[in-house]
Amino acid sequence: MPIVSVIIPTHNRNGFLQSAIESVLNQTFQDFEIIVVDDASDEDVQWIVRGFHDRRVKCIRHEKNKGEAGARNTGLIHSNGEYIAFLDDDDVWFPKKLGLQIRALEKCTLKVGGIYSGYIAVDYGSSRILHTKIPTKRGNIYQDLLIRNVIGTPSTVLVRRSCIETAGLFDGNIFYGVDLDFYLRIAKDFHFECIEEPLVQYNIHENRLSNNPEIRAKGLEAMSHKYKEARGKLNRRRRKTSSRSYLSVGVQFCIKGDMTKGINALGKSIRLYPFEPSAYFYLGLSLLGKRNFTKIKKFKDLLISPFRSNWKE
Repeated sequence: MPIVSVIIPTHNRNGFLQSAIESVLNQTFQDFEIIVVDDASDEDVQWIVRGFHDRRVKCIRHEKNKGEAGARNTGLIHSNGEYIAFLDDDDVWFPKKLGLQIRALEKCTLKVGGIYSGYIAVDYGSSRILHTKIPTKRGNIYQDLLIRNVIGTPSTVLVRRSCIETAGLFDGNIFYGVDLDFYLRIAKDFHFECIEEPLVQYNIHENRLSNNPEIRAKGLEAMSHKYKEARGKLNRRRRKTSSRSYLSVGVQFCIKGDMTKGINALGKSIRLYPFEPSAYFYLGLSLLGKRNFTKIKKFKDLLISPFRSNWKE
């Protein structure tokens, strides 16, 4: 039985998938299995998997697309490891990722159910480092997660199987934010530890789920409904975070030319937290049409980008 089961869901991303699998095989810690879940890809995923000639790399195919939650759940159901690690097919691990996390988690009590790390966000097209996230939140982080996703990409996470047996599988009713929901259900009963260094390369590119405002908007509504009671007790920090999420979705809608949905999302952002100047800026900008909106936003981003670097939670 392997110590770690690594679950990699994939859909039409063979160009990324090969690098993701290679980054697992290059780990300093080698007692693992890799379960690639082909979520009804049009591409030949089996061809990629067979090319590694490694019995630890397995592939399970869905004949119909089941989405992010369904693909992760298939991997979990077929996993055998004491620990479960997740890797998005477009991310890569640094070689010591698993080794450091296993050693750290084994030193913790069973109350600590999971461990996560920092990551480096990279523009995939240019290989330019956009920012580095260094986590600091540890222990009981349930309230922190209710405010915002302080863990981030699941590619940084390693959890005990026992946690998943308590928390349950991924929720297929959530279109976007399924990882945050999963973290919240674990954090309700278990603590998290973190490693304060980047162990993952998080690739930023156009073909990411986060670039789809329709799916993001549905996810925001689903999470708001599911955690309405728990979040209702929080202060304006939660409202500010939700406001920024709707602000981001509104901007995406406007860039795609759907000004009506963009204005609606920006309006909701302002209602949630009326003290965010950017929401008013983009709401006014939306009245100038898609072409001017995109042009001015790009200019604004160029002015701000030199000031974005590293941050800690």
